[in-house]
Amino acid sequence: ARERYGPQFAKSWITHASQLGTILYHRGQSSRQPRKFMPAYASHPLLPSAMWALVQRWLAARASQLRPSTVYHHEIALRRFLEHLGRVAPQVCRFEDVTREHVESFFRAMIDEPSAGSGVPLSLITRSNRTNSLALFFRDTVAWDWESAPQRQLVDCRDKPPHLERVPRFIPEEELARVMSGIRALVCPLQRAALLTLRWSGARRGEVRRLALDCLDRYPDGTARLRIPVGK
Repeated sequence: ARERYGPQFAKSWITHASQLGTILYHRGQSSRQPRKFMPAYASHPLLPSAMWALVQRWLAARASQLRPSTVYHHEIALRRFLEHLGRVAPQVCRFEDVTREHVESFFRAMIDEPSAGSGVPLSLITRSNRTNSLALFFRDTVAWDWESAPQRQLVDCRDKPPHLERVPRFIPEEELARVMSGIRALVCPLQRAALLTLRWSGARRGEVRRLALDCLDRYPDGTARLRIPVGK
């Protein structure tokens, strides 16, 4: 157990210590300006310059249409693909030379190879998202006829691993009653209101955090209405 969870706790400690230093600096309780250290596990190998330049060009073209977090995950997926190419086909330096066999090798690697950060295999959702990022990249660059782009579409939606549909587990009545009793006992009215909103509206945590003070009003017929900001 120690070998499994040790690196994870070490990474969490680095993150929390950095966050604490940043908070203390901005509150005036520390004169030391926070610095961001790149841990060893986050170092990246060198990538073919022509291929990485095309990836950056595509990310910049899509940045105005996507959320920053989505662009970030697209970048990770494409970086992992290029890193895989560097291991199995180091002679490939341009997307023009990428074949379907290279893509299939990447799909197999995502199943068998453990994650560099946690040491466990990638989840089904992560594999599906990275496959989707590859498909979008190849689709756009082929359609836009960019120089050094792949010659044809190498990935499509059929390559995504099938999702397992699970029925959500409901909260038994006696457990829900204990939760509601704890919520009503909260002293802070904002915490109490936030948890009650989660309970009765089904909104996500981030959506409740973004609620405005005037988010509760009524329809013309008098029915209560909660206006939740646009999210997923």
